[in-house]
Amino acid sequence: VIPLAASLGERVIAVDLDLISERSGGEQSLRDALRLRPSVLRRLGWHYHRVHSFDLFADPERVALRVAGILGYEAEPAPESAAQEETQPIVLDTQAESTRS
Repeated sequence: VIPLAASLGERVIAVDLDLISERSGGEQSLRDALRLRPSVLRRLGWHYHRVHSFDLFADPERVALRVAGILGYEAEPAPESAAQEETQPIVLDTQAESTRS
């Protein structure tokens, strides 16, 4: 099972997730995921890219841009200012807390 496949023109990529191979268990499955599957797909003319679940959840845009780049599609990353606005730290007013006590 290939969890994600994409193509652009003549290029095709199989994106494998570490979640899938770990869940299936067994020594043969790990060997398939790490060695056999990539070599078979490459012989068939596919690009193979393994994505670790941490990378996917931590920065999905970067993973998508990497896959797009392998396919030859040059996508523009989202503006940094928009991403930073969504993740501003919460500032607690500790002085107000100490004056109330």
